[in-house]
Amino acid sequence: MSNGVVLTEDQSSSELMKLAAGTPIAVQVDGLWWAYVSAGEGNVTPVGKTSFDDQDKALQAARDHATAQQQ
Repeated sequence: MSNGVVLTEDQSSSELMKLAAGTPIAVQVDGLWWAYVSAGEGNVTPVGKTSFDDQDKALQAARDHATAQQQ
């Protein structure tokens, strides 16, 4: 599993196409951070319905979710 990917508002969502399934992702939208896990082929799965003020917290939530999916 990857340590994760951070995608800011300035970056293209095409970056998601390159990610392997299970990759944790933190995505910035309107200044808030959301946690996702890549499902592969550019698809992502949201991790809950909580946004974060900090990218590290969003990325950690995505990592925790990805780890739980592997077990």
